[in-house]
Amino acid sequence: MVAAATTGLGGVDILVLCASIQPRTPFLEVTGDEIQRQFQINFRAAVELLQAALPAMKANGWGRVLTVGSINQVRPEPDLAIYAALKSAQHNLCVNLAKQYAPFNVMINNLSPGLVATERNRWRRQDAEVWRNIQAAAARPIGRAAEPDEMVGAAVLLRSDAASYIAGTDLMVTGGGHLPLV
Repeated sequence: MVAAATTGLGGVDILVLCASIQPRTPFLEVTGDEIQRQFQINFRAAVELLQAALPAMKANGWGRVLTVGSINQVRPEPDLAIYAALKSAQHNLCVNLAKQYAPFNVMINNLSPGLVATERNRWRRQDAEVWRNIQAAAARPIGRAAEPDEMVGAAVLLRSDAASYIAGTDLMVTGGGHLPLV
């Protein structure tokens, strides 16, 4: 992909790493094949894209990398143990690389959404009462799920010139869902 973008567009200035899968499986039921599948999609693909894109960004003296994490990296759900662990690993990689590439004006940051009403979790919204309870528990103090468009401002910030002094941050866009419970 990076080679194709370089050929067709002249290079990659902004890289957004947002591909992931999120199977909900109790930890003791997760198979080796499922672990491997999640690793390949949720982490290895990001590593390979970073390895391909970062050298040119460094050489050009400008780049923005936005990894899309999850509130689950700090508040994991029991049936998302592997997903949450890999999101934590991705955040750690983001911080590590931010230290290495910030001196070259390549800013690498992580955006961690909370509960967002996406197609991926449409099944959770089938029962309106269950959905209200999920929102009340997961998105305190705001008490509602975000709409996908509510992630845009944070994403635009972290991949723009306005982020010229932001490196290695984890921007939690969670409606307060990441805050400690009182």
